Amino acid sequence: MRVLTLTTSFPGGTGDPAGGFVEELASALRPLGIDSDIELLRAGPGGALATWERGSAWRRARLVADTLRLLARSSRRADLILAHWLVPCGLPALWDRRPVVGVAHGGDVRILARHPGLAGLVPRLAGVIAVSDAIARELTHPRTLVTPMGVAPTSGAVRIARRPDQPLRLTFVGRLVPIKGLATLLEATRQLPEVRLTVVGDGPERSLAARAPHARFLGALTPSEVRSVLAATDLLCVPSVGAEGMPRVVFEAAALGVPCLASRVGGLPEHVPPGGLVTPGDVTAWQGAIRAAARQLPRTAQVPTWPAVAQKVAVFLNTCLTRPPPCAASGPVRS
Repeated sequence: MRVLTLTTSFPGGTGDPAGGFVEELASALRPLGIDSDIELLRAGPGGALATWERGSAWRRARLVADTLRLLARSSRRADLILAHWLVPCGLPALWDRRPVVGVAHGGDVRILARHPGLAGLVPRLAGVIAVSDAIARELTHPRTLVTPMGVAPTSGAVRIARRPDQPLRLTFVGRLVPIKGLATLLEATRQLPEVRLTVVGDGPERSLAARAPHARFLGALTPSEVRSVLAATDLLCVPSVGAEGMPRVVFEAAALGVPCLASRVGGLPEHVPPGGLVTPGDVTAWQGAIRAAARQLPRTAQVPTWPAVAQKVAVFLNTCLTRPPPCAASGPVRS
C-alpha cells in the first residue's frame, strides 16, 4: 500500500522536535508493506492549527486552497490519505475519492467543536485513529482505532539516579501555552524549597517560565537533549488544565523509568497510574501530590513501542482501504 501522509508538523532537520512521531510512524509502517509520501502543510505564525482556530475567515480559506494545491502536486499513486490532525489535513475527505484516515491528536478535536461548519468532516472519513479514548468518545466515528503514538528507542540516554542529599528533581516538557498548566506547577513548586523544577519548551508563556526564580528554564531542546534532561529527573509533571490528547512525553519518560504526575484530563488518566493523577489547576492538590512523590514515587506508565503501534495501524489502514466507508455505528477498536 502507498499512503500519502498530510501533516501540519514535521521535523525540519536533525534535532527538530516538531512532529517527530509522524516520521517515526511512517518508518515503522514501511517494514509492514506500507510506504509513505509525506507532505507538510505550511501556514503562518503559530502553525496551521492556530491559523484555523484564531485566524480570519480569509486565512482559513487560504489554508484550504493551500491544501488543494498540495494535493494537486502530490503523488496520485497513493491508495490512501493519512491525515495527522483532522483540521486542516483531513479536509480532503470532503472532495478526494481516495479513503482518508484522520489521526486525531487533541487540538484538532477542539477546533471541530468550535466550528459547526466542519460537522460534516468526520462522517466522510474512512476511519479515525484517536490517541485516546476521550477523543474517540468525542468524535464517535463508527470505525475508530484508539492507540497512542509510539516512542523511539532511548539509546544514548542513561538514567541518573538521585543522591540521598539531593532535592526531588521535577521536569516539565511541553508547549508553553495556558492549556498546559505551567502556571499551576510554578505556583505549586514556588512554596516547595525541597524540590528543583526544570522547564523545557517554548511558546507564549516563555516569559512566565524564564522569570520564575525557583525554576531552571532551558527553552526548546532537541529530542536527544530532552531525553538527557528526562534521564536526570525523578518525576515528569504534566499539569494540563484543558482537554489533552495523550502527550507522548509521558511515554518517553516512562521508557527511561521516570514516573509522571499528570492532571486528570483528556487521555492522561488512560495511561498514567492512579497514584500519579492530580486535580487540574489545583495548586494545593499539586503540592500534596509532589510531597507524596518525594516520599514514594508513583508507578511509571506502560510504554507503547513503535512495532506494536505500527502493527495495529497497518491492520486498520488495510481495513479502511479494502472495506467501504462505515454506514452504521459500531464501537471503536481500542488498543
